[in-house]
Amino acid sequence: MIRWARRPTRGRILAVLCAVLMVLPAGLSASAGQTEASWVDSEHGQGSFTAKKVPVPTVTTCGVGTTLGVINSAWVEYKAPAGYSSTDVKWSVGTSTGGMSAGSAAITDRGNGVYRATFSQSILQDLLGMLLSALFGQSFYIAAYTGGPSDGGWTSTPPIYSRVSVGLLGLSSSCTVTP
Repeated sequence: MIRWARRPTRGRILAVLCAVLMVLPAGLSASAGQTEASWVDSEHGQGSFTAKKVPVPTVTTCGVGTTLGVINSAWVEYKAPAGYSSTDVKWSVGTSTGGMSAGSAAITDRGNGVYRATFSQSILQDLLGMLLSALFGQSFYIAAYTGGPSDGGWTSTPPIYSRVSVGLLGLSSSCTVTP
């Protein structure tokens, strides 16, 4: 014969409810004694900090390379800031200073701490479709900024811009450094 579990009777429920009601007021009225956290202390701390400022590279000059008068590259000569190498200088390329994409360049050592970053037409085409810009005589910008592994992801601001002006059909092109 199977024995079914008994349902709680009203008496058991009433007994549990009474026990809870008797214990509850005792728990609410108990107060914690005085603690150190409730004391008032007039001591305070003071200090200061400064954020690391990542220096910008020094852009000395820029220019364009042409074949039969048509632009095929742009270059920027620069010096890395003291304590940084030529590879710590990063590049962005864009048709405006507000909408730039990461750029890569061929870096050559010109001596005396001067480096040349050359952006070939194929790199420019890959990044921005610069061929079309060249055909219609538009300008684009190359931004140089510093940011090495020891900088924790921080970069120098503002970057140094080089404005490459491309003449109609890529003719009469020039470059100027605009700090």
